[in-house]
Amino acid sequence: MKPTIYINGASALSIQDTLYGYPDGFVAVRERFMQAKDSECFMRVKVPERFMQAKEPDFKEFIPPIIARRMSRIIKRAITVSQLALQEAGVAMPDAIIFGTGLGCIEDTEKFLNAVLEQKEQFLQPSFFIQSTHNTIASQVAIRLGCHGYNNTLVQRGLSFESALLDSLLLFEEGKVHSILTGGHDELTPTYFTLLNKAGYYSFDEATGIGNFAGEGSVSFLLSDERKEVSYAILQRLEMYYTDGEASFGSLVLPFLQREGVSPDELCAVVTAYTEDKMGKTVYRDLSSPTFAEVLHIPFKACCGEFFCASAFGLWLSINFLRISSKNFLLLHNHSFNKHHSIILLKKVA
Repeated sequence: MKPTIYINGASALSIQDTLYGYPDGFVAVRERFMQAKDSECFMRVKVPERFMQAKEPDFKEFIPPIIARRMSRIIKRAITVSQLALQEAGVAMPDAIIFGTGLGCIEDTEKFLNAVLEQKEQFLQPSFFIQSTHNTIASQVAIRLGCHGYNNTLVQRGLSFESALLDSLLLFEEGKVHSILTGGHDELTPTYFTLLNKAGYYSFDEATGIGNFAGEGSVSFLLSDERKEVSYAILQRLEMYYTDGEASFGSLVLPFLQREGVSPDELCAVVTAYTEDKMGKTVYRDLSSPTFAEVLHIPFKACCGEFFCASAFGLWLSINFLRISSKNFLLLHNHSFNKHHSIILLKKVA
């Protein structure tokens, strides 16, 4: 029998001031989305920058300066949100740490490669190389906490966070753990943004200033098989798919809901990876159908920007919206180039 998995703690560091909750309050944010019938309008907003970095707190509040000075930005971010998620859940030590990341410590990777070129492969600092690997993030959090349990990092591009979430659920099913620190962490540098932009990763209309934009962030959750007063939601179901690139939101979501015995009317919202481009309109063409016409649509990338683990922010946004909703379910959908899809069904804690 599969255990019931609760999300008991959550913290997000993003391009907005979300570390201590949403700046406008989730009720106000929900009202803004409900005021518009056309959900696309939330992507048709002129963004101040094509690339927006995460807003960081004063890390001295969380990490001693003498320790933090040798840490990269993404390591300090991951440690901060992880500590806050554990604190909220009332857990001092998780049984396991599982993170997803698309780029890992890309800033340190760049520093190491630049040093190789500039110094002609001589007199290199090993610290940049040591800290450039993808699993450094989860490892540093474990060292900071003193956690000797299962530690894993999943790298699956746009579904890196979902892969970490899946690994967490499988570990719970084995019955060997009772709490897991799970998260999605990604940073972006100006150099790598330029490369991704040239590769067509972001769609943007220079004439109108409208399109999707690059973001970054770190999000951590404390998953547990024990319900608490602070529990946000129940992680009811996670499914991942590989398609031919022609799939639509409805073709995947409707069979999923039927298998789960949930009707669209029971959803307080559908949180999606909608973007204002041809692919976004293709994937989410079903949202205008009568089936989903009355369901609140929240495109989470309009709030956090585009990055490989953006769905972690989508989950953080989802559990907070579900908490203030009168309905029992919320559905989160993400995709990577309409080939890799994920669906997460959340249930309200009774």
